[in-house]
Amino acid sequence: MTMENGLIRKRSVMLSVHPQWCEKIINGEKTLEIRKTIPNLKSPFKVYLYCTKGKQGEGLIVGREGATLVTCSNYHLAIPVGGHIGNGRVVGEFRCDRVYMYSAISHDDIINISDEEIVRRSCLSIEEIRKYEDRGNTQDSKFWHYGVFAWNINHVIPYNIPYRVRAFRHAGSTEQLIRPPQSWCYVEDEGAYLKA
Repeated sequence: MTMENGLIRKRSVMLSVHPQWCEKIINGEKTLEIRKTIPNLKSPFKVYLYCTKGKQGEGLIVGREGATLVTCSNYHLAIPVGGHIGNGRVVGEFRCDRVYMYSAISHDDIINISDEEIVRRSCLSIEEIRKYEDRGNTQDSKFWHYGVFAWNINHVIPYNIPYRVRAFRHAGSTEQLIRPPQSWCYVEDEGAYLKA
């Protein structure tokens, strides 16, 4: 938390997510986000949802009715009816009120969510989770471990007009974000300060 003009400001997180997963999060189909790391924040915490640029020809349209993934040769030239292009923008927010620990490789004491629940809620197969969990892990690595974290997605709020990354500031700083995070980063909880 930081203090500004007598107000207490909280830290939040900006999370980079591919368009197909943003669509599922905003529409309520995906309620767990799988990551190898978690923020050092007490739950619940706010998560701003940054939609990556995605594959060529893949555009996320966001608006009052939710999100729709469209494919066309140049979605930037398309004029979305009742929505806005979300790629390369912050398209919404959610509250993460719990983080589960899970491993598709090692069934030790770290697991506190079932295989069935993680598959249903993350929209991933056990094999996809296993590949992600194992990627980059070698026993020689300083950060070697088994397991992933499943961020619980709650109270999703899609934005009618997506925000640019520069509308956000680094946590504890007055500096604007210049580029989106690779995975996630800390940001100031901007609340009413946001400007499209």
